[in-house]
Amino acid sequence: QLNNSGMKKYTQKDYNNALLDLNKAIDKDSKLAIAYYNRGLIYSRIEEYKKAISDYDIAIKIDPTFSIVYGNRGNAKDALKDYSGAIKDYNLYINFNPKEANVYNDRGFAKLKIKDFENAIMDFDKAININPKYAIAYYNRGTSKYKSGKKEAGCDDFKKASALGFSIADSTISSYCTLFKKDPEKDLFNPSYKELKTKGKMVEYFDSIGCIYSNFKYNVAAKIPKKWNVDQGLTK
Repeated sequence: QLNNSGMKKYTQKDYNNALLDLNKAIDKDSKLAIAYYNRGLIYSRIEEYKKAISDYDIAIKIDPTFSIVYGNRGNAKDALKDYSGAIKDYNLYINFNPKEANVYNDRGFAKLKIKDFENAIMDFDKAININPKYAIAYYNRGTSKYKSGKKEAGCDDFKKASALGFSIADSTISSYCTLFKKDPEKDLFNPSYKELKTKGKMVEYFDSIGCIYSNFKYNVAAKIPKKWNVDQGLTK
């Protein structure tokens, strides 16, 4: 009853009184694994991760098959930047729950943080295979690909995450993926410039204040005062 009361207060974000109830539950029955686990959840929520891990340790010692504890202990270790410890706990959780997408994403994210990009990508692949609409997994896989040098593939994943509603991906695409935007006009302009220059058919002249006069249509952008005249070769 005290355990249930504590968790009800937890859902109401009354963390102090929730802890009081769970402390009483543990005092009453020191072998109640669920109470240690629930108290660990509260400690994690208030970012007292070391206390959370201590409670998770006790819950597992009482009941080694209490699988969900491994996942949450992994999350607490991840928060403390103990990524190798987190990965070990995620491995244990996966032994009990091999078809849960979230834990593959969590393990992949820990691998991403230690720059183990290829294995991170494999974990995100597994998460996406289980849940093809897992937007965050696409985003995380995109980050792994981008950081490992596969920038275009990474941007493809960012776009998939955005299409699935993960709005953070939008700013990432804007910042890192504009270079891969297809621009057929630019593909034509660059060879034209080279060809004209080689054949001596390009005529250019800069006046005293830096205005350019040219027989070539440049694919450029210019920040120009409104009072200036703009040739067709320049776009605002």
